[in-house]
Amino acid sequence: MTKVDIFSGFLGAGKTTLLRIVSGLDQADSGTILIGSKDCTKLPAYQRGVSMIFQNAALFPHTKVRDNILYGIHGKCSEEQLQETARLMSVSQLLERYPEGLSAGEKQRVGIA
Repeated sequence: MTKVDIFSGFLGAGKTTLLRIVSGLDQADSGTILIGSKDCTKLPAYQRGVSMIFQNAALFPHTKVRDNILYGIHGKCSEEQLQETARLMSVSQLLERYPEGLSAGEKQRVGIA
């Protein structure tokens, strides 16, 4: 069990706030954020090596799965890398579809990709 798991039964315990602070989406009012032994308190989100997937996938509804994945990595990958990422996340067959036609689990996998 991780430290975050101990809060899972408590509404309003600050679980999401904690995750947003650790990932760098929000700033802490006080304290230090250590990831391993590295102080990440002042690092921007993109330098922390932490990602978070929200319960409701934040996909662009007007954009195909392929482009949603490419947007997340700023379009900086080859077709081969895109295909490998899609294969690893079991969404290869979804690349030309739009998010509205995906199941909740498929949307989560696209968000992770």
